[in-house]
Amino acid sequence: MKLFPTILSAVVLAASVASAADTITVRTLTFDDITKRSGTYLFPPPQRYEKVLMEMTLKCDPRTTQDRFDCGEWDYLTYTFITDSTGQFDSTRLEAVNYRVRGITPDSFPYTTTPVPLLRRYRVVGASRRSQVETQITRIGSGGASLATVFTAAGGRARWIWTASELAAAGMTAGAVQGLELTSRTAQASQISALRIMMNQQTNAQPPSRLVDSGFTTVLLNNVTLVEGRNQLAFGTPFSWDGTSDIIVDIACASASVPVQLLADPSPVAGTTADESRWAYAFTGNDMIELHADVGNALSTGVTIAFWAWGNQQKLPKASSVFEAWDDQGRRVLNAHLPWDNARVYWDAGRDASSGAFDRIETDLPESAYEGRWNHWAFVKDATT
Repeated sequence: MKLFPTILSAVVLAASVASAADTITVRTLTFDDITKRSGTYLFPPPQRYEKVLMEMTLKCDPRTTQDRFDCGEWDYLTYTFITDSTGQFDSTRLEAVNYRVRGITPDSFPYTTTPVPLLRRYRVVGASRRSQVETQITRIGSGGASLATVFTAAGGRARWIWTASELAAAGMTAGAVQGLELTSRTAQASQISALRIMMNQQTNAQPPSRLVDSGFTTVLLNNVTLVEGRNQLAFGTPFSWDGTSDIIVDIACASASVPVQLLADPSPVAGTTADESRWAYAFTGNDMIELHADVGNALSTGVTIAFWAWGNQQKLPKASSVFEAWDDQGRRVLNAHLPWDNARVYWDAGRDASSGAFDRIETDLPESAYEGRWNHWAFVKDATT
């Protein structure tokens, strides 16, 4: 909703003999307050008053800056909040500190006016392998292919499954897994930031639709250097395999100084790679992605808008639009509420040039359709059918 300028005044009637002189008017917002939405105003000194009247006038004004309309679609809604600033509420005095810093109110605290980059803290989980210790290495797969989506400049993540039958065929037996060997096919050494390896075991494991960490053991979390050839990574926490379950391995990193091509098996392996195709936008408040108007040139009598959406369970349902489009005169052509604050989905598409009316369909939604999980939506309009 876009709020329009209002004239707001308070008329205070004193308890003395009623006359015109006993009326005190406090002027607050005016029509010239185009973008101003609030303020602090001095009311009359304490005494006995019989009545306080609030008078408010609404106006559709072309000078508004919130959108291109004098009066928007939902601007018939107004809200008024009255706050008692005396610190008393229901005869109970309320007290509060002036500020809090990490939950406390120290006499002084250091701060900076210069932006500080995000600092990530993590507890290192790792170990080093002594050269004289004898190890048994089990090779899984034949190699011959490359995997380039894990160790990239922007970081990466992959999760795959080694079935119990694959492990048994490779000669691996139940017991403690002490490390993992990765073979780099990149000539340059690469500094891997926050390399994390997690493992889990399940019966008849399936590739996940979401990369959830519950049930996994972090066996390695450290900065490492990968060189060309074989790199043996010792686990800080050994992983105990039961010998009958499938093993799920999850490898991720924050960044790599040089992109690394890992030796991989050319045959398909069940798993998931968290590359750019799995990234999503997280919208907060009035965040939006604005498309160039040229995309509308390809539209004629039909349109389909499809996407995946995950709604925040703490914030939905609320009055919002998931997308909206206007014509060159600022009139709405496409819009979807997913959902509105009544938990209904609305799909507006097409406009009558003479009346300005647009086609709308709507329906109720269960919570599972708009929050707490990924849902695929396709909004379709065909003007010929």
